[in-house]
Amino acid sequence: LACWQAAPGQHVDLRILGSKTERLYLSAVSGEHASRIDSFPSASPGNFSFRLGAPLHPAGQYRLTFEQGRWLDLLVDGEDVVMQTVDAAVTDSLSVLSSPINKTFHAFLRLHRDFKTKSDLLQVVIAKYPQDDPYYSQTLLTARRLQEGYGRFIRNTLREAGGSLVARYIRSAQLPIADPTLPPESRLAYLKAHALD
Repeated sequence: LACWQAAPGQHVDLRILGSKTERLYLSAVSGEHASRIDSFPSASPGNFSFRLGAPLHPAGQYRLTFEQGRWLDLLVDGEDVVMQTVDAAVTDSLSVLSSPINKTFHAFLRLHRDFKTKSDLLQVVIAKYPQDDPYYSQTLLTARRLQEGYGRFIRNTLREAGGSLVARYIRSAQLPIADPTLPPESRLAYLKAHALD
């Protein structure tokens, strides 16, 4: 399990079940770029426990990289973090056992990935299917519900998280919600125009 402790030292415990990984690499993340800054040996294969703290590890987003280019992101903000995952499905099986901010962060990452994937698939059907077909109406309803759920999660999280690190991350990473009936060219123009809203 991984526990992080920022200010004087944030403790991070990470357990990767079924892994023989013996070293983690820590990178600072800025936008889409990650810069390797540190590494940590395992206490035993797949089990890591270490401290992060200022000035070497200021509050922000970090990436833990291990064998075969696999990685997990986390927010360093002063809360200890305990995480557990399974080697065969690192991202999908991740459980954040402590650190409410990292629980929210990973809930957003999953929702964000699912929203983008499903929206893209539904958009293809909406753009190509005849509007008078019942399947078109059902797909449009599904797309609108998907957008409502995504928007509700963001609004609620931003309200609850205030000015925290996770709220700042979500504000910067959230996708604009475009009318699913827009033609592809208009949709792309809308998304570009509202990417930083």
